Amino acid sequence: MTEGRISIDALVFGAGIFGLWAARRLLAGGRTVGVVDVERRPLVRASLINQARGHHGYHYPRSVYTALRSASYYERFLRDFPTAVNSHMRSVYAVAAEGSYVDAAHFEKFCATVGAPATRIDPGEFFLDGSVEAAYETDEFSFDAPALRTALLARLDAYPGRLRWFLGDTVAEAGRGDCETWEVTLRSGQRITTGEIVNATYAGTNALLAAFDLPPVPLKYELCEMVLVEAPAHRDVAITVMDGPFFSLMPFGHSPWHSLSAVAYTPRLTSAETLPTFPCQERVPDCLPVALANCATCPARPVSSYPYMRALAGRFLPIGDRLRRTESMFAVKTVLRTAEVDDSRPTLIRVESERPSFVTLCSGKVNTIYDLDEAL
Repeated sequence: MTEGRISIDALVFGAGIFGLWAARRLLAGGRTVGVVDVERRPLVRASLINQARGHHGYHYPRSVYTALRSASYYERFLRDFPTAVNSHMRSVYAVAAEGSYVDAAHFEKFCATVGAPATRIDPGEFFLDGSVEAAYETDEFSFDAPALRTALLARLDAYPGRLRWFLGDTVAEAGRGDCETWEVTLRSGQRITTGEIVNATYAGTNALLAAFDLPPVPLKYELCEMVLVEAPAHRDVAITVMDGPFFSLMPFGHSPWHSLSAVAYTPRLTSAETLPTFPCQERVPDCLPVALANCATCPARPVSSYPYMRALAGRFLPIGDRLRRTESMFAVKTVLRTAEVDDSRPTLIRVESERPSFVTLCSGKVNTIYDLDEAL
């Protein structure tokens, strides 16, 4: 039990990519900052378990707004985090010959609109004959989460004495102290008075809002599987087939593996409840809608859908037996319900309270951390 109450200018819940960038912004503004996360180190769950794609906009041909936001920050992220970027790879996008929501003409017009370079290449270099309408050399990178963690922590180290970590901890009780402050008690017993809360908990967004008696965000939750594979025939090449129920094969940061994901098979379970509620939680007593356990180490995680992903990739790529699964990683992903119509992925920045301050952040694209510059 931690004795006594401490005062901190701002308290950030969530030590993922967005939480650490929020902490850095607050520190740069002269505040003292506390960072709270249920894990014992930063960037463990969804910040680590994802495609590792640095978006230039190509992924969203039905949402120009999302693409423009991604593209506008692309070069800045490359400059800010050069050690965390695998920019020595080829990025190839292709429009499926059948079943795509967009055709080649639409994709080319879209790329010109958002300023994302796309040069036609011979589909036969990578794809089976007749499987795609067109293929393009594009400009996109893969980011390495461990290297990004190191780079972000180095930036936070530039503010000695003004940052406190509360890792392996979470909120137990919370509420308004007066018109200027929040009173927070963590499960460790630490009591904190603060004038500013940042909610960057991603899958825990609504659980934290409930703890502060604030209204929820309309979210859908997906328990997702990211498969890591050996892909020697595509070393340093990213393949994305779109736009619809297709797949991506992406170099996984600086590792020797690729991430394999598929629109139809990566989300294994979904929940439209206010809090993330899945059938597998019935077998794991410490995984609750208000406090998710780590899906990556959960004994109740689903059986891998890799055979289906591999079969889908085999409709487009001559992979034969040259694609081998290394492991599957699981994490809960959140999607704004309003974003499903056009497959957009806007960054949510919602002000819950101005005095005392409470801001909710939610996004799934790494290089849109700069959206926070307008809010913090």
